[in-house]
Amino acid sequence: MDVQAERAGQATFERIAQQLRDEIKSGTLTPGAQLPNQREVAARFGVAVATAQRALGFLQEEGWITSRPGVGRVVAATPGREPATLEQLSLQLTALRAEVKSLRESVEQLRGDRA
Repeated sequence: MDVQAERAGQATFERIAQQLRDEIKSGTLTPGAQLPNQREVAARFGVAVATAQRALGFLQEEGWITSRPGVGRVVAATPGREPATLEQLSLQLTALRAEVKSLRESVEQLRGDRA
């Protein structure tokens, strides 16, 4: 993708982020894969380091990539997960509570069996 090509209403950092996002979606960049550093991204796309930094930060905010101390930025284990809705979170919470209750009952039963 030529990041210099015009896309209506899209900033250069967004075009870079989209290209990297597409590479993650296609499997070119896989979960856990290390991304190039800011200078390498800047060189690849022919932009300033600040623009590359903004693109990588944007992907990190979206959950596509994460930072690992001593390693740098890597593709997230579950890249690009859409933010959950309140309803989805509520359903997950209900399921987790039921699981905790079941585990608690199992532990109590095991304790009773020991006595």
